[in-house]
Amino acid sequence: METKNDKNHRVSFLVGQKETFLSRLRELVAGRALQQAADDWDIPKSTLSNYFYRGSNPRIASVKKIAQKENVDFDWLIGHSYKKPERNLQTQQTQQ
Repeated sequence: METKNDKNHRVSFLVGQKETFLSRLRELVAGRALQQAADDWDIPKSTLSNYFYRGSNPRIASVKKIAQKENVDFDWLIGHSYKKPERNLQTQQTQQ
């Protein structure tokens, strides 16, 4: 359930974590146009573009939504966990 804090607060990154988040986000986007990923995740394309091209820190609610839609752990996505989810690779192979 989305709380007011999730909606209005942004993820704070430690040194190196922002790059980890962006690389993991790229991994989740892989094989899709930004517009398609944004549609799949129910977030505006401009929001996704801002993460990649303007260095914007994402809102907690947006990261939770992406993690849920991609069936990955929130902590993995923001760089707090190093265990790579196996689901993404299996899903991508199944879709091809």
